[in-house]
Amino acid sequence: MISSIKSSSPSLSLTRSAFSTNRRISVQTPQFHPLPTGQNVQSQKPLYISYTENFRLVGKPRKRVVECEAYEADKSRPIEINVDEKAGVEAAQRVKIGLYFATWWALNVVFNIYNKKVLNAFPYPWLTSTLSLAAGSLMMLISWAIRIADTPKVSLEFWKALLPVAVAHTIGHVAATVSMSKVAVSFTHIIKSGEPAFSVLVSRFLLGDTFPIPVYLSLLPIIGGCALAAVTELNFNMTGFMGAMISNLAFVFRNIFSKKGMKGMSVSGMNYYACLSMLSLVLLTPFAIAVEGPQMWAAGWQTAMSQIGPNFVWWIAAQSIFYHLYNQVSYMSLDQISPLTFSVGNTMKRISVIVSSIIIFHTPVQPVNALGAAIAILGTFIYSQSCYNFEAGNKLMLCTIEDGSNGDVSADQYHLYLEDIDLMEAIKIDSYRFSISWARILPKGRFGEVNLAGINYYSNLIDALLLKGIQPFITLSHFDIPQELEDRYGGWLSPQSHHGNSESEPFLAAHNIILSHAAAVNLYRTKFQKEQGGKIGFVLHFDWFEPYSNSTADKLAAERALSFTISWFLDPILFGRYPEVMEKTLGTILPKFSSKDKEKLKSGLDFIGINHYASYYARDCLSSVCEPGVGVTTTEVGSEASEIIMQTPFEWLNFYPAGMEKTITYVKDKYNSTPMFITENGYGELKHPNYTHEEQLNDIKRTTYMEGHLDSVLAAIRKGADMRGYFVWSLLDNFEWRYGFGVKFGLYHVDFGTQKRTPRLSASWYKQFISKHRVNSMENRIWKKQFKANTMLRTLKPELHNQNYQSLSYG
Repeated sequence: MISSIKSSSPSLSLTRSAFSTNRRISVQTPQFHPLPTGQNVQSQKPLYISYTENFRLVGKPRKRVVECEAYEADKSRPIEINVDEKAGVEAAQRVKIGLYFATWWALNVVFNIYNKKVLNAFPYPWLTSTLSLAAGSLMMLISWAIRIADTPKVSLEFWKALLPVAVAHTIGHVAATVSMSKVAVSFTHIIKSGEPAFSVLVSRFLLGDTFPIPVYLSLLPIIGGCALAAVTELNFNMTGFMGAMISNLAFVFRNIFSKKGMKGMSVSGMNYYACLSMLSLVLLTPFAIAVEGPQMWAAGWQTAMSQIGPNFVWWIAAQSIFYHLYNQVSYMSLDQISPLTFSVGNTMKRISVIVSSIIIFHTPVQPVNALGAAIAILGTFIYSQSCYNFEAGNKLMLCTIEDGSNGDVSADQYHLYLEDIDLMEAIKIDSYRFSISWARILPKGRFGEVNLAGINYYSNLIDALLLKGIQPFITLSHFDIPQELEDRYGGWLSPQSHHGNSESEPFLAAHNIILSHAAAVNLYRTKFQKEQGGKIGFVLHFDWFEPYSNSTADKLAAERALSFTISWFLDPILFGRYPEVMEKTLGTILPKFSSKDKEKLKSGLDFIGINHYASYYARDCLSSVCEPGVGVTTTEVGSEASEIIMQTPFEWLNFYPAGMEKTITYVKDKYNSTPMFITENGYGELKHPNYTHEEQLNDIKRTTYMEGHLDSVLAAIRKGADMRGYFVWSLLDNFEWRYGFGVKFGLYHVDFGTQKRTPRLSASWYKQFISKHRVNSMENRIWKKQFKANTMLRTLKPELHNQNYQSLSYG
């Protein structure tokens, strides 16, 4: 919640995602300093929107974890895994995938043997493909009918999403069968072993992805080896060659479309392929009739039966059954891995098919064929190794939620916002900071439709706030990102990079966040700001760092710590470049701004948002040996606890109000007195199951913490800081990231079973604080007159008046 101190016209604010990372710096918690004395100050008030909230990687892993995925408004899939068993989980996952692959390869060998037998006797690939799909569809319909498998629950949207997969699958299946009808099995699969190359090329030129240089280099032996093996094949046939090439391309698209279609679906890999078979059968049947025709099939069938006899029926049955089974297992694999890994598995599978077919069908092999195939296999191996680090980012990622909960409902403000606005009015706050969830508005990012229910919710929330004279202060991105963008781009790591390197990734992600801020500011300035009269800013997590001693080395360490947290983001936005110490320390790890980027960064910002909770000691570790703190790496700041006067439940949250004043003063002096807001500051208490309800409400430590930090804000204002407001975290108890519901930050206690809100002592204290410092004005009436219903982001241009310290809220 914010106290409006001194501000201008209505504004828009953008925030950022900061990482607590520094270069070889050890930190400790400073001791408590006496509280400064507060005085009244002059203030005005604004409307704001803010941008990307801070990432903060703190604390040690605990016992319970959930799968970390970018959150979508309609989905959360918690799993319970003991962190101590992480290695065992990953090993079990590898064994599971290995078993899938082994079964997949074995079934595919048998299918190819029978498929080639059928095509040799009955050379009608379109009908053969149709029979394969029909047999698989029939098998699954029977399985669902007798409840061997659960019947999938699918909608029209599912079938629409499945259509491009079915088209690609149908083309790939028929093309491969046409190829095999013209040439040897080994020849078709030598060509099709180049699938990883197709996968990379499609991803690069059609989807905009890029890969490490070794991946591209590995394509040369794959393509060259396949070509060498193919052109010297004794039974080379252009139709067979083109069929295999078309099949490669089609199956790459099928795998990519399938993986994206399986995301967020309640359909298993097995049932997904069953539905795919049925849709492909519908698509293929009319084409099969048009291309080959029933009369040709009847004549061919009579010939095959006269030559082979009843065994021919069993060949067709075996071919169809094994085709379906091997695809079932392949989709069970694809459900667990990425399309690129799937392509590598496909190539390794084909090696087994090539060897088996040569042995069974006695296919003639020239030395140059063997050499080409060996080169292609070597290229595939190099490719798989090159992709290892690239794919590491797609592995199961574990993070700590200590009580095993998730934030699907939390305080349920989605339904209870009117009640919560009444709570804000009860303690006389005049602004509310909340985030517009990216995933709630655009569940698929720019690749899907706008969720009108989300738009309506935020529109109604803003309407209700303005009717009470409470200004919206909006954050555009607060941790959440649509799952689609996480899957496509690796989140803030961009569409081009995902290397799985913890030393470089934070700087890459931060770089993209800074550029996204610049783009958003430029858009707002050119299209909306003149009409709306708003302001746009950037919010950072600000820890303050004190030198551990008076030595020059420790003083420089504290400055480095500030550069690697505060200046890391603000210097590029306000000065167009990273701090010099970061450039010298990190070298090529630190991304560079192009001339075009620098031009965008000139848009700057209108204010700086400060999330401040705690301060630390910084100790030099460049010229002296340090004992590692918690989580120290070359790019991460560790911490060591030292004695403090008011004990807090967390190693990262200490009671040092003077750090607030020093942080504000530092920003004022370095960034030319840019207007500021304290966008977060608050005190959290651990949930105590043995506490009575009265004890949970009597939060004396929170009121002490707030009083100290508010006095520190006032002290900074008296020194000339252009501080416009103060938000307390938070209005309500809520879901607190890795702590789940085990930590309470709210001025209002929330019973998450009943959703009942009860004011704590801190809410009463804050109400008295606001009442003491509030000056009556006409401003609330002006806001109400300018209110227009059913408008998402309003143009608010009130005549602002000077007034004293006022409080606003953040939930």
